[in-house]
Amino acid sequence: MVRAAAPLEQSNLELLRAYTAVVEEGPDSPATAVWNGTDRMRVHARVGPGQSVLVQVTYDPSWHAYSAGQALPVHPDPGADFSVIDAPPGEHDITFAFETPLENRVGWALTILSLFAAALPSEWRRLSRQS
Repeated sequence: MVRAAAPLEQSNLELLRAYTAVVEEGPDSPATAVWNGTDRMRVHARVGPGQSVLVQVTYDPSWHAYSAGQALPVHPDPGADFSVIDAPPGEHDITFAFETPLENRVGWALTILSLFAAALPSEWRRLSRQS
């Protein structure tokens, strides 16, 4: 139901109740999750046919899921924009990890270079006055 639902509108109480029932009362096999830092989580879940794993972490395309060395699809939940992991039926130990995008790493490098470049002229002036 969560995957098939259209984006959830807060004014549609019937759909909102159905969504919360699925999330809060879900299947008889609850998942367990343990955070490892701020950007990695281990999830243990038993997934039945037609089921997915809902992780109540805001969806971002940089979140990735892996089970037994295989990448699993991650997509936004239409109800609350959480992350949904599509795992095949069975028992899974899933690593859910935020992989910092290249754009962020390039931005960090440029920021460091800019700070260094901004500090150089003042350092040169200080050194030239001492000589």
